[in-house]
Amino acid sequence: MTSLATCADCRAPLDPTALSCPACHALTHAQELEALAAQASEATSRRDLVAARDLWERSSALLPPDTVQYRSIRARIAQIDTELDNGPGRSQPGAQTQGAAKWGKGAAGIGPALLLLLSKGKLLLLGLTKIGTLLSMLAFVGVYWALYGWPFAVGIVLSIYVHEMGHVLMLRNYGIPASAPMFIPGFGAFISMRGHSITRIQDSRVGLAGPIYGFGAAVFALLLAYGTGNKTCAAIAHFGAVIAFCGPNR
Repeated sequence: MTSLATCADCRAPLDPTALSCPACHALTHAQELEALAAQASEATSRRDLVAARDLWERSSALLPPDTVQYRSIRARIAQIDTELDNGPGRSQPGAQTQGAAKWGKGAAGIGPALLLLLSKGKLLLLGLTKIGTLLSMLAFVGVYWALYGWPFAVGIVLSIYVHEMGHVLMLRNYGIPASAPMFIPGFGAFISMRGHSITRIQDSRVGLAGPIYGFGAAVFALLLAYGTGNKTCAAIAHFGAVIAFCGPNR
């Protein structure tokens, strides 16, 4: 008899043919999807739209049709079809083409980052269901809005939120309950465990999870800055990287 696999995120029993975990909704082909997205992005950056389309098609076959990820990829495929219908698959030299190629490269880089973010999206949103977290986030945004404007304020609060949820998700992976992040203006945010002890290895992995997730958010912001030329996104990316590698992570 064939034994069932288990979900890498929540350890729930998982049918080998399933495209997502029925318990936590994590994508079962997340690693393969990331690899395909990276290949598709590289093909897009060199304007090989036919190859990029084929890779996105392969990606969509590994996603449940009712997910945001699936719809995003189908929209990307439709966009490529439009480009292929309107001209050759590869761009010709020229000032206008170079500008389009720069945006295409930036947008291509956003693809795998967005796919990775969405693959964990439902789990990352868990903290936003807590009224205390939402209220503290609003207070945090209000303070930094007054100092730096709302785009930067929202960006940094989301960067910190993703960072802290990295700790929470790793604790959850060990079956240890933890509070949702609470924000303190001028300090940052924190989470707390509830009456559980962890080993040194677990503690190290929980400590590293925050910077890893936070750095992922910083990379996403940097790709947005590169693709759009938005300086606020660049500032948010710099802030997120500093918090990930230089700030306190406990």
